[in-house]
Amino acid sequence: MTPPSPPPRKPLVIFDTGIILQATLTPRGASERALQLLESGMVIAVMNNYLRAEYEDVLRRLASLEKYAQLRRGTIIVDQLARVDALVERVPNAPERIVYPRDPKDAPTVNLAIEVAADFIVTRDADLLDLNNDPTFQKVCPKTRIVDPVDFLEAVEEWEAGGATSEET
Repeated sequence: MTPPSPPPRKPLVIFDTGIILQATLTPRGASERALQLLESGMVIAVMNNYLRAEYEDVLRRLASLEKYAQLRRGTIIVDQLARVDALVERVPNAPERIVYPRDPKDAPTVNLAIEVAADFIVTRDADLLDLNNDPTFQKVCPKTRIVDPVDFLEAVEEWEAGGATSEET
């Protein structure tokens, strides 16, 4: 008798700060739909203390700007951060594996992706997206794809259709 196939492996994801901000500001946008994949259990997301603090800092700092006045309404920031805390697995801060001088504030996200062997970093940050073509990053993290939210939604559909298993990691 043939043993059953292992269950499909879920993509491991890191959401960049801009994705959390966009999901908060645009409830019908691609960033929000990306977070809904997390809520539905189709993906697994991780963050470390550094990234969690950055989520909160950006949301609270931008709330003071008139352009983002909607962030001051009710409990929108508290609610979004509570949602993130409930859905995203917290892991230890990653050691520095590579230095990223182009944008040092992105280095903790990059090093986290390396540490956990993330399948995706979801971002709209051009500095992070350019790492797809960086040979140093590709050498230490060859399976990580850095994608915008629209491409992420498509990639998860493809992932589901392909049925990646836990043995493929």
